[in-house]
Amino acid sequence: MLQSIQSTFIAGSSYWKVSADSMHLIDGGTSMAAPVVAGIIALYMQRYPTLDWKEIKDALLASAITDSFTTTNIPNVEWGFGKVDAFNFLQTLVVYGCTDSTALNYNPLASDDDGSCVYNGVPSLENESGFSVYPNPTTDFIHLEWFNSEHKNYSIEVVSTTGKILNHFSSGKSSIANFNCSNYSSGVYYCLLKDGKTILAVRKFVKL
Repeated sequence: MLQSIQSTFIAGSSYWKVSADSMHLIDGGTSMAAPVVAGIIALYMQRYPTLDWKEIKDALLASAITDSFTTTNIPNVEWGFGKVDAFNFLQTLVVYGCTDSTALNYNPLASDDDGSCVYNGVPSLENESGFSVYPNPTTDFIHLEWFNSEHKNYSIEVVSTTGKILNHFSSGKSSIANFNCSNYSSGVYYCLLKDGKTILAVRKFVKL
């Protein structure tokens, strides 16, 4: 049987896919890569069952390795972000936070910046008076409150987990706002408090 398999591949000019002992075949492409990566992710989810898809994806990309084949010029169309490394992946836990050491809420343990850096005396996200979003989870309306002692004209952006802007409006000089999210699909969303192009604070909420 094995000899028959080898002969078939040789006849089809694919003899290189058969190992020297005729016991194994070489195969590749996305059809082979996808189940391997899926299996590795399943192991990761066993170890960290509370993480969401973005946290898992970020850890997978952060733990990928590069070599002479992938080059260090990544991502690229051939190797993406590098080669998956199962052992390294299972040791990697992405910590979100402010990675800018000049910010008031700099987190030296953070490995991935979540856009929450706070500057110029604006309270940290950890301070509920800084930027609060409720009720959370919600089914229809979201109420926002933030610290605005200078009565500045801030703006609010609501974005999906893929970064798509779903809503954008000016707060005027107020420190409260409301918006209707009843038409949003169930899932996780982010509210960004912005001063011009600068993100002052970020809050995550869940739409049921």
